[in-house]
Amino acid sequence: TVEYEMIECKDKIGELFDYAKSLYGVNNNFIMIGDNPNADVIGGNNAGMTTILVHRDFCDDADYCFNNLSDIVPLFV
Repeated sequence: TVEYEMIECKDKIGELFDYAKSLYGVNNNFIMIGDNPNADVIGGNNAGMTTILVHRDFCDDADYCFNNLSDIVPLFV
């Protein structure tokens, strides 16, 4: 995982996503899995990532929404 402190941008979520993507090249597909609709889903969407929200409340902005982390397994099988 990429930690905020590595790139010194705690308040710059977009830069964090861009940095993570730069580590693996532009031809890769990226998925943001998170539980925060604002930081994780909106940030991931803005970075061009597929977003998965794991939260008890539905989020219209996420590509996929699940109540439990274990529920996302079928997406990867």
